[in-house]
Amino acid sequence: EGLAVDAKGTLYAISESTLGRYDLKSKQFTPIAANLDSPSMLACDGEGNVYASLAGKTMQVWKFNKDGKVLLKYGKEGGRPLLGKFDPAGMLNPYAIAVDKNGRLWVAEADGQPKRYSVWNADGKLYKDFFGSQDYATTAYVDPEAPEYVYAQGVRYRVDYDKGTWAPDATVLR
Repeated sequence: EGLAVDAKGTLYAISESTLGRYDLKSKQFTPIAANLDSPSMLACDGEGNVYASLAGKTMQVWKFNKDGKVLLKYGKEGGRPLLGKFDPAGMLNPYAIAVDKNGRLWVAEADGQPKRYSVWNADGKLYKDFFGSQDYATTAYVDPEAPEYVYAQGVRYRVDYDKGTWAPDATVLR
């Protein structure tokens, strides 16, 4: 599963539902956090902390110190729904993750309705969302009864024509 190396060269790995350190010389895996909910990918920050994306019922990214203590949980517990109102505080199938030099966590979700990349501040608050890398323009439909809603690939977007902005409103079809 997931692998990550911190600034000191420590290799972290996921084995089934356990996060641990792996020593390449001795080929020893030392668990530091067990019974994680469907962990997949890992990342490290410049301070030696390790992050794990958790799917399952959790739908969050957890930040651990080098000893496996949970320091912070990013995103709403349980995530956002497969169908229904879009909740930017929740993730759906958080997958690939990275931490930038500003301490912000970047999360790519393993979902395409909508295809979302979220960026979270070091304090765990959502900083910004990015959506895309799909062919929205060729499959978009404006609701003639409520033109502020545009539908594309199973997602309803709310559009503010005056401001030139849009945001996901709900996933309506899968």
